[in-house]
Amino acid sequence: MSGRRLLALGLVLGAGWLAGCSGGGDDGVSPPPPTDYVDAEPNDFTAQSIGALDSTDITVGGTTSDADVDLYRINLTAATALFVQLDWSGGQDLEFAVSDDQGVFVTLVDTGANPEICTLPGLGPGDRLIRVDSRSSSPASYVLTIGPR
Repeated sequence: MSGRRLLALGLVLGAGWLAGCSGGGDDGVSPPPPTDYVDAEPNDFTAQSIGALDSTDITVGGTTSDADVDLYRINLTAATALFVQLDWSGGQDLEFAVSDDQGVFVTLVDTGANPEICTLPGLGPGDRLIRVDSRSSSPASYVLTIGPR
């Protein structure tokens, strides 16, 4: 098992208890087209900035496979409950992770459902990283939604 998968397994076991993180079930509807940002490669190791979170949701459109990781940085200007939803078309298995304010990924959401959804309550101000990746070799187009709740 690769180091990445072992880390992911450890995060799943450690973060599975988090309230508000789940799979949303496949509604059979393709994700809407993104309205705010588009995945800009390369963003595997250096995060693509998507700005500061305000009172409205931010959407990011991208494509990923098991050979690609998409990394995004969002700034929380105040304490908030952070909502993250990953929605995609197709039968691939996508997942996302959210970091703490030090850049350490502490929440992994990989339930096997589509969409993957999580609300993290009580996060303080600072930058957060959101990583999107796939367990499937075929590419999948996705929409990542990030917002306050």
